[in-house]
Amino acid sequence: MTPDLIESLTHALYTTFNHNQTVIAYVAAIFVSAVLAIKRPNRFSILMLVGFLLLGFGFEYDKHIIGPLTRQTLEAVVINPDAHVRATKVINIFLGEILPIVFYVVGWGFVFWGMILGGKNYQTSSESNVRENSKQKILDNKSRIIE
Repeated sequence: MTPDLIESLTHALYTTFNHNQTVIAYVAAIFVSAVLAIKRPNRFSILMLVGFLLLGFGFEYDKHIIGPLTRQTLEAVVINPDAHVRATKVINIFLGEILPIVFYVVGWGFVFWGMILGGKNYQTSSESNVRENSKQKILDNKSRIIE
């Protein structure tokens, strides 16, 4: 391969990664969450999976879906944009401003909720393991004393 071709390929890979790094991270998190949800289905893994799915969808919605969806909705609902200025504004604000924020906030909300539940479950299971070990040691000591 010629140096120009290598440089062009490197530049193409870099710009592709740079443009999509957020969605690549979301897809990796979706994959890890899906594996966790399949191996050990619990609230933590399901909340993480749903949260990252919402974040990934919100990212793609923001990049690729807003424009066509808004145009299609306006064409279907608003026959004459000059006569229905308020309806046009409401549709533009809802589809272009509110929904992206909702996807972002709800997605991260699910992720943080899952992290909080996962942390509580980890503490609870660690504490119960310590209690079980302590109970077992006490029972072992009592059985030695009795013997």
